[in-house]
Formats: sequence, structure tokens, C-alpha cells
Amino acid sequence: MNNTKILIIAKSLDKRRGGIEAWSHSIYDYLVHHSRDCAVYAGDSFSLGKYFSLMIRSVFSGDLFLLTDWHRIKYLKILFILKLLRIKRNPFIILIHGDDILNFSRIRKLLFSVLGSLPTTRFACTSHAALNLLKPMLRDNTSASVCNPIFNFQNFVKPEPVQLPDYDILFFTVSRLVPRKNIVSVLHAFKKLLQMHPDIKFHYIIAGKGPEENNIYQTIVNLELSEAVSFLGTITEGEKEYLYDKASLYILPALEQEDSIEGFGMVYIEAAYHNTMSLSGNTGGVTESVIDSVTGYRTDGSVINIYRAMINSLQSNQVSPALRKHAEKFSIQNNRDLLNLIDSMIIKR
Repeated sequence: MNNTKILIIAKSLDKRRGGIEAWSHSIYDYLVHHSRDCAVYAGDSFSLGKYFSLMIRSVFSGDLFLLTDWHRIKYLKILFILKLLRIKRNPFIILIHGDDILNFSRIRKLLFSVLGSLPTTRFACTSHAALNLLKPMLRDNTSASVCNPIFNFQNFVKPEPVQLPDYDILFFTVSRLVPRKNIVSVLHAFKKLLQMHPDIKFHYIIAGKGPEENNIYQTIVNLELSEAVSFLGTITEGEKEYLYDKASLYILPALEQEDSIEGFGMVYIEAAYHNTMSLSGNTGGVTESVIDSVTGYRTDGSVINIYRAMINSLQSNQVSPALRKHAEKFSIQNNRDLLNLIDSMIIKR
């Protein structure tokens, strides 16, 4: 069973980017940990030459194809056509994140419906929320299952200290900074918290890059939060580990939008592993990564509910063993969902 080579096809395995890239990286770690023979086809510019090499391999090898980023790689959809024409009979596992199947055209829905009916194709969804989005497109619902992201906690890097001001309570956000992450609403809630509790030294760290940077910076200035908020930009993995450890609350109340949802929320699991509660949204896969009132506080993303969740976090001073326990369910040692799916595809051949 272990002799079949697994080809991971992704746009990038750079876990610093978060999201799909971090999931792709963790899958590679996961397969190596379990002694599976795997190779990676990845690149921000997936060239025609690299694609042609992949085509040759697909026709003449018995490799299993694990497509983690199918919707963002040029030329890759030709693989699907070959699959439909039965030119290639290699087993396919297509990872579904959520965003990648929103607002599907009729042609794409038909394509996935037919692909899902083939015995050598399976869909692995990051969460039950992603699975529920996919199911209406499939003729056979058994062709799709949930395979949550996996974490190699043993490979977390050593914390690197970050210079911080004096504080009693520290809040922390690290994320790609886009409007859906809802950081501006957090800043308005944080301003209210400072006004209502002037006796407590709060500090809020925001880290990340993205198109929402200028809006976040301007909101900090307009709300006169420059002394209480540090905007760090890009940070290292070690600095991220340090801030998870120091923070009283990790904050990311992401919203669901027409063209984007939170497929799972890997950062909430990372926070839980560091015994840090999260303040999250309440849509998409977040309902699986954050257990409300146990590993975090789920909100609708409104300013008032973010503020209330911040207040609730102040009343919880003890570290709950449920945080680390929840995180470890997703470790490479404990989570075998994807491995079982891969093995079942190999056995069917």
C-alpha cells in the first residue's frame, strides 16, 4: 500500500501565507511523518513545461494525485478533462476549502458532478461547512468526506521575543489583512473596552499584510489608539509563537461574504495549542475549529458582540485543559482521516 507515490500539486507550500498554502505544507509534513512516498509540484507560476512533465507522469505512472490548490493553477483543469475521458486512471483526491467552490458556474458544477461519479475520484473537504457546500453539486455524496487540516505541533519553531510595551492584558491578531477578517470592527470594540475599563492596561498586537492595511492603520489613527495598538506587519514564525504564548486572547472574528468564507480557521487551533482562547466569527468551518465558550468565543462579527466577547474573556483567568486537548485532535499523530482516504483509494485500484 505504501509503494504508491503521492503527488501533491499546489500553488505554494509556504505556511507563512496561511490558508491553503499552510494546509498544503501540513499535508506534506503529514505524509512524510507517516512514511509515505510523496513528491511536490508547486509554484506561483506553474509553467507549461512543468505542466507537460506532469502530464507525461500522469499517463505513464500509477501515482496518486493530491490536488490541494486546483482552482488557482493555470492549465491544471486539463487534468480533469483527461480524467473524464478516462485517459488517466490514476486516483485523484481533490481538496475542497470552501472559497474554491463558491459561485460555481453551471459548467463547473457539471464537471464536479461527473468527476465525483468516477470511482477513482474523491473530494476531501476541510470542514463540514465546505462539505455541505459541495454536496448539492454531486451525484454521489459518498465521493466526498471531511478531512480537517493537520498540524505538526512538534515542528513549531522556538519562540522569538517581541519587544512589547507595559500591559496587563494582551490581545493578538495574525492574519492576511483583508476586509472579511473584520479587524476594523475589532478596533472599534477595543476602543469601547478601553473607555469602559480605564484602570486596565490593554494592548492589542496586529500582524500581517494585505489590502486592508491602510484602512486598519487609518482606523487606529482616527480612534486615537496608537498607544494601545501595535501594527507589526509581517512577523516570523518564532515571533508568532511568542505572541500566541503571551496573549490572553487571539482575535479574528471573520465574516462570511458572497465570494469568501472561513473554510476552517487553522489559526484558532494554533492558538488553542498555546492555551490561548480565541474570539472568532460563527460561520463556515469556524464552528468546528472553535468550540464556543470552551476554546473560544464565537460572535456574529458585530462591534457589540466582539466587545462582549472581550469582556467574557476577562472573566476567564485559568487555562483550560480543553484547549490543548482540542488542538491535539488535529495533530499528525491523532488525525488519520486523510491517510485513511488515501489508503482506501490505493486499495480500490
